[in-house]
Amino acid sequence: MDYNNAEDVKQPFQLSLNKLVFGIRSAIVVVLLFISSMANAASCLKLADMIDYIQEKDMKALIISLVFFAGLLFVSAVCNIVAWRMIFSLLYYKTITLKNTIFKSDISDTKAAETRMADYNTNIDLVYDSIYLVRWNILNLVLTVICTIAAIVSIDPIILPVAILSSLLPFAVPFIGKKKREKVSVNFSQQVNEYQNYVIDRMRGKRVFQRYQVTTAVSLDHIERSSLSEKSRKEYREVKNFTQIFNSTVGSAAFLPVIGVGGYLAFLGRIGTGSVIAVINLMNYLVDPVVAIVQLINAMQQAKPIEKKLLKDRCDQKEASGSLELIHYHLRLQDISFSYPESTRSVIDNLNFEFEENKKYLITGESGAGKSTLAKLLIKDITVNSGEIFLENEPYRMIDRNQLLNVVRYVEQTPYIFEGTLFDNIAFYRDNITEEDVNNVIRRFGLENIPTDKVLSEETLSGGEKQRISLARSVLGNTPIMIFDEPTAALDAGMTYAVMNELVHIPSMIIVISHENSHKVLELFDAVLPLDERRGRNDYEKQNF
Repeated sequence: MDYNNAEDVKQPFQLSLNKLVFGIRSAIVVVLLFISSMANAASCLKLADMIDYIQEKDMKALIISLVFFAGLLFVSAVCNIVAWRMIFSLLYYKTITLKNTIFKSDISDTKAAETRMADYNTNIDLVYDSIYLVRWNILNLVLTVICTIAAIVSIDPIILPVAILSSLLPFAVPFIGKKKREKVSVNFSQQVNEYQNYVIDRMRGKRVFQRYQVTTAVSLDHIERSSLSEKSRKEYREVKNFTQIFNSTVGSAAFLPVIGVGGYLAFLGRIGTGSVIAVINLMNYLVDPVVAIVQLINAMQQAKPIEKKLLKDRCDQKEASGSLELIHYHLRLQDISFSYPESTRSVIDNLNFEFEENKKYLITGESGAGKSTLAKLLIKDITVNSGEIFLENEPYRMIDRNQLLNVVRYVEQTPYIFEGTLFDNIAFYRDNITEEDVNNVIRRFGLENIPTDKVLSEETLSGGEKQRISLARSVLGNTPIMIFDEPTAALDAGMTYAVMNELVHIPSMIIVISHENSHKVLELFDAVLPLDERRGRNDYEKQNF
């Protein structure tokens, strides 16, 4: 999907329906289901008439009634098929909305560490089948009962055994179109698995998406992916429902043998009134729906807590609540200290330091000295226990994190690569990044050997390639403050210097966390902040070059 194309960006929103259109389509569905139920009840009444005509040996009236009866069956089947196709379309939009609400909330959530994958498959399927679909089934059954009650008042029971034997005909339906149903079922299963893998892949990189402020663009891409899954579900449901409707139609057509046999027996004078047959048929439309309604209500009540759980604590999170109005971008650390809850020692203790606008800084130190912890404090992944961080003169605690991520970019040590082309991984859902921009950073970071149209994955790239892709992605866009955590860990000495040289020439404040301490690299930076195990110091040494 090309996010530089405005039409592509607008297209996914066409998958949603406004309330008015949804209401109108729902009303049309109700009318169609009601017509179908009336046609079914009328066919039962016409059945009684046909039996009477048989008894009266009125062949002309019988033939007319047969034609009328067949017409009622046709109207019922057509209305049913059209209504349920519309229902599945409505549920298609409804399920996409639910999925994207969950996905957008999860990918924007800065607190939850793990993604509950059951919410994207098992639980959504349960809500779909036991709530969304059940509501329409109950409505359909209620309409059937109403029409049946209206029709049953005028007719009585007779030839029950023949009707029961005729009702066995629908059992042949499962063997019709079996291969088609199996093919659709396999495709649905495959699409569901691909969708789950997509969600896992995107959620694995949600922290990176958050820091680049592209969660909305990722959510747009998710709509496209989820629509493929929902289209396969829609096709699967349509085929399944067509089978059910066909079964119902065959069941109704089973009355024709009853009429034929009853007519023959009537001509012989061996049967009573045929109205009873119609009553027995109507009793099936009355008793079975009532039993089914009770079962469906129980199923819906059991699934309700799952639906509530899906949406609990999930809300639409805005990527940014505005921009920070700052004249200068400099950071000041004032007596900051931090320790993790499970630890008794301070990782950072009374640190004072000032990062000036557009200057280049190198933070060094052994493992455990607090380098990555400091980076996370600077992007508010975590907050200080004491002291304060200031952006210009604004305290960090007063700055909204989404606003902060517009001006501070953190590039983690472990690169995130999702399944997509090199262009996709560098542009990273940002619609202001052009092909020329991407090609430029590809050359700057030595990525020309990777085909731009090839789908990449974690397994197809070396550690160095992944790191350079992550760096190329990060330098695009105007971010005043950039923090790089071990950006050259997977690179050789020659490439390390080349990459460091690229980073320090970015017109922003650059903070690099690295174990690299060669004199050639150190000379690239304006100052070095060495962190070590000495916790009791009021100030950390600043080395100027």
